[in-house]
Formats: sequence, structure tokens, C-alpha cells
Amino acid sequence: MTAHDIALIVEPTAWHVSGWIQRLADRDDVARVYLSDPTGATEAEARREFGERLEAVFPSPKELFNAVQPAAAFITLEPRRTPQACAIALQAGSHVLYEKPGAVFARDLDDLAAMAHLSNLQFVCAYANRMAPHLRYFADMIRGGQIGDVWAVNAVFVARDRLVKGWREYGGGWLFSRERGGGWLNFLGCHTVDLIRAVTGEEFTEVTALSGKVHDEPFDVDDTNAVAFRLSGGAFGTLLTGYDLPEHPGLGTLAVYGSQGWLITEPLAIGNPTVTCHAEGSPTPESRDWSVDFYNGEPVDAYRLLADAFMSAVRGEGPTPCEPEAGARVLAFTSAAQRAAESRQTQPVAETFVEASRNGSRLGV
Repeated sequence: MTAHDIALIVEPTAWHVSGWIQRLADRDDVARVYLSDPTGATEAEARREFGERLEAVFPSPKELFNAVQPAAAFITLEPRRTPQACAIALQAGSHVLYEKPGAVFARDLDDLAAMAHLSNLQFVCAYANRMAPHLRYFADMIRGGQIGDVWAVNAVFVARDRLVKGWREYGGGWLFSRERGGGWLNFLGCHTVDLIRAVTGEEFTEVTALSGKVHDEPFDVDDTNAVAFRLSGGAFGTLLTGYDLPEHPGLGTLAVYGSQGWLITEPLAIGNPTVTCHAEGSPTPESRDWSVDFYNGEPVDAYRLLADAFMSAVRGEGPTPCEPEAGARVLAFTSAAQRAAESRQTQPVAETFVEASRNGSRLGV
């Protein structure tokens, strides 16, 4: 297996910094590592994990890419600083994997997706849940036509309120700052928004929403959302998501109903999921209903699977794990949901680069 040099562009207030350092340090296909952290706070951990493979440390992405040209960049920064770092990496010819949400505004990710398409580079948002085997099975069943045309979608994902209780400290406060790109739907609900796109193969076209706070804290972002939406194939759907649990890592379900059957997975991502299926097109009544119990209680690291797929795509040995426009498309949805909640009116979901190119129009978020 060919090993590649990588850039690791981080800051202490970003999400999953230690997780990415540890996952990348375990990889045989990572050669030299170039770290960018303007604070220097992550250097000690990086040296401990990477050892001699940590080749150099730079105070900024610009200085890093002026000095070296790694094959790939892993970027986890606050949303307001992520687009510039991604642009620098793409302009230098590096493939990019970046942490969600990746920007404050969808248009910034849309411009970067356009750049990646034109340069034939990977531009992957870290929507790791779509890599989980049970959700890939779920998507294969739907896209393979097992349940016919998609008619309706119901999704729920709620998680513990641990972050709410420490909202001023986590991520230096950006997780709960609207100006800095925070809020539940942008930061964690986005995973489920992406999954709906990934499993159905359809885009969001319009949304209506109730969005606000169930917690009595003085932050200016949502902590709970009830969203209704329409998909490009005509299906209707609902999404309930927020910091709505006491001490529990997360509960959720995803159900897709079609003209020839249905699929349900529960729990959605955390735990030991089971996919329940019904397909009218099966040859005998006995074969129309079945369930698949995944993992046998063994934990699955979806982020590691995402890194595997990304590095395989970097080597030209596999498809992209996440299309370049995914991040922009999800932020276009969350932006539309926010507008819908504030206006109490249904809002259109703006097009991304790929759709706009096809339709001769331009993103307007």
C-alpha cells in the first residue's frame, strides 16, 4: 500500500481533534505528517502519537502549503475558519477531508465544491455515519429499488444534554454561537440530514420548521428542531432532532416508506442497530419480511471507515466516500430550516454547484 504525506490542520476549539490525531497515527498509509495549529496546543499530542512521522509544525495553513505539498489534508477548525484552509489546500492540489459543518454559509462550501470538481480533487465532509455498514445496506436496498419509489421518510435523532450544560466551554463556545456557525442542526443534526440524502439519493427541495430551545440557557442557537421537508422525487418527510435526552449518548431511528415496501433502522447510529425490511416484490410471502442484526455487539468506528475510504480515493483505488457538494447541500437545508422557523413559512432549499450547473442557475444562500 502506498503511503502519502498528509497535512493535519487543526485548532484546540475544533471538534474531534484528538480523535483524528489518533486515527491517523494508526494508519500505515500515512507517511510524513505536517501539522498546522496557530496556538501550538496540539503539537505535544501529535508528537506523542505520530513520533518521527511528524515532520514539521506550521503556524498557518498558508505557510504549510507554501513549504510542502502533501497529497491530502485533514482539516478540523471552527466553521468560520474552515473554508479558507480548505481553499488553500485545494489550490495547492491536495485532496481534502474536513470536519462538519465546515462553514457558516453554504455558499462558501459550494465554491469549494466547484473548485474540487474542476481540479478533480476529493473534497469530503466528515459525514461518517453514511459509512456504517447497516446504513450502506439501507442505502443499497433503496437505491436498488427494493422498496420501489420513495414516498415518505421519518427520522429522529436526539442526544444527551451534556454539551448544553457546558455550552460556554465546549469548543470555546462556538457550538452555541449562531455567528460562529453553531447550533444543533448545524453541528449534530447535520449527520441525519446527510443520511437522508445519502440513503434516498434525492435532494431536499423545500422545508418548513419549528426550531428553538427547550433548555433555559442564554445562547442564541437552536437546541431542538422539528422539520418537515419535501424531496426531489416528490416524497414527504419529517425530522425531529435535538439535545433532548439526559445522560444517554443518543437515540434515533430512520424509516423510509415506498411504493413496494419499507425499511427501518433502529437505533440510527449509536448502539447495536437492526434493519427491518418489507418488500412487496419478493417472490413468496415468506420472503417479504426480514431483519438484519448488524455488528453482533461489536463497536464500529465509522470515522475510521471514512478515513479508509478517503485514503483509498486519494490513491485512485476507490470512489469518493462523500460527494464534494454534500456539505453545501446540508448547510443549504439547515439555512432553509432556520429561515422557515423564523418566518413561519415554507422555504425553498437552494441549489448547490452541481444542480446549478445542470440548471444554468446559481446558489443563493
